[in-house]
Amino acid sequence: MILPSVPTAEVFRFTPPRFPMEEVARLLRESYGLAGSLSALTGERDQNIRASTVDGRHFVLKISAPQESTEAIDFQIRALDRIRRKDPGLGVPRRVPTRDGQPRCTIEDAGGTAHHVRLLTHVPGVPLDTVQDLSAETIHAVGVLMGRLVNALDGMPPPQPEFLPWDVMNGLIVMDGFGTHYLPPVLKDVGEAFLARFREDTLPRLHSLPARVIHNDLHPGNVLCDPDDPTRLTGCIDFGDMVCRPTVMELSSSLGEFAGVVPDFLACCREMISGFRTRATLPDAHLPLLFDATLARAILCAQLAMFRLKHANLDPAIETTHLPAAIDAVNAISSIDRRSFTAALATGS
Repeated sequence: MILPSVPTAEVFRFTPPRFPMEEVARLLRESYGLAGSLSALTGERDQNIRASTVDGRHFVLKISAPQESTEAIDFQIRALDRIRRKDPGLGVPRRVPTRDGQPRCTIEDAGGTAHHVRLLTHVPGVPLDTVQDLSAETIHAVGVLMGRLVNALDGMPPPQPEFLPWDVMNGLIVMDGFGTHYLPPVLKDVGEAFLARFREDTLPRLHSLPARVIHNDLHPGNVLCDPDDPTRLTGCIDFGDMVCRPTVMELSSSLGEFAGVVPDFLACCREMISGFRTRATLPDAHLPLLFDATLARAILCAQLAMFRLKHANLDPAIETTHLPAAIDAVNAISSIDRRSFTAALATGS
């Protein structure tokens, strides 16, 4: 995979479109035969709009930036279709075909550039990042959901190689001009030492492991629950960062972000892995790499938050929420001895 020599917001695709709501409403009527109220949702790479019809149905319309390839979007569509077939009870968005039966359509901006459009069903629930004091039962349930998702995607042909900023294994976090340059100052000491080890030792070992298609982004904002019972998960969203990577990277991508919002990181690891193993297998060869993969995810979150603050700050929550959580996650993980971490998870003590 070729990395950009000079990272930019455009290369990272942190440039979601901004179509006026009247154009979105016209698209919904003409392409999907739907009308109703529209409200903007946040989106890192897509313009996301919630559409609520008069008969009480809810949808999410996703308008992609022109840099998003047809192959990547079709891969997401196939993944959702596969999950629907393999595990119909798993709460993920379902694609809604256009009036002429197509899985997607396009809309042109003022300059005549085409953007891919998809309509998905709305998954009910509230994100876990809105829940105070996540319980052990909730974290366990996240692991169960993750295991179901891994099983549903098992055997799916991998996507075409493509640069994704949230892929810990693509080398971005250790790239010259990015790796240490975008570390928050408070993380310089722990971050620089870790990145040197990650580049020389951990990354080659991760690349030696068998790979499979994974969601790669089950952070607290993408896992939904019943607002009246946070232990009852209703599903997960956002399949735009799927990659073909070892199973351990699915767990590490979640743990690296949950670490910033839970009081006991090691207990969180135990519960999530325990839940995961009720539905899927975590090979023993992967466990010694979990600590480094998890810390790498937390550092990548901090790096990308810093990058977006400097070059693509379209979301005020980056500074107020995402960056502080990433810093807290790095500190929580790095405060634990790596060997003790692996030993504790291996024995369950």
